[in-house]
Amino acid sequence: MFFFKILYIFCFILICGSCIAKENIENLIYDIQFSNMLVGNLKVKLEKKNKNISLEIQTMSEGFIDYFYNYKSNIVAISKKEKNKWLPSKYLIKSKYENKNYSSKVVWNDSIDNLKYELDPPLELKKVHNVLKNTLQNVIDPVTALMILIDNLSEKKIM
Repeated sequence: MFFFKILYIFCFILICGSCIAKENIENLIYDIQFSNMLVGNLKVKLEKKNKNISLEIQTMSEGFIDYFYNYKSNIVAISKKEKNKWLPSKYLIKSKYENKNYSSKVVWNDSIDNLKYELDPPLELKKVHNVLKNTLQNVIDPVTALMILIDNLSEKKIM
């Protein structure tokens, strides 16, 4: 499980970094391998319209690992640029693991301090701590964070 999380994050960063600079729609398909075995598939759609950027990612287990560890996940992240500053808009995750559905939805309203979230199923508070509202200040999604980083790096090159 830990291996797949690390692999998923690595692929996410690799994909965003390789295609974020284009101003159109980009569709990418990757096969994920461990050693010489196919273990998963990753499909990415990146779309930039006006000052909004949308990233849709679909991952699923494949090959022999599918018999032991069946998963499927969809991520949708939408960020917008207002007054030369990237702001998060929506971050949605829908997953299916061991025949159970999981979903997370985070929506920001006009600022990074004003967000709403939904978790299904709700957190099992016997295993984890509840998320306190006062800790949700200045929270952004990974795509917005990457866009801010790219903007900061490009500004330093110009100077």
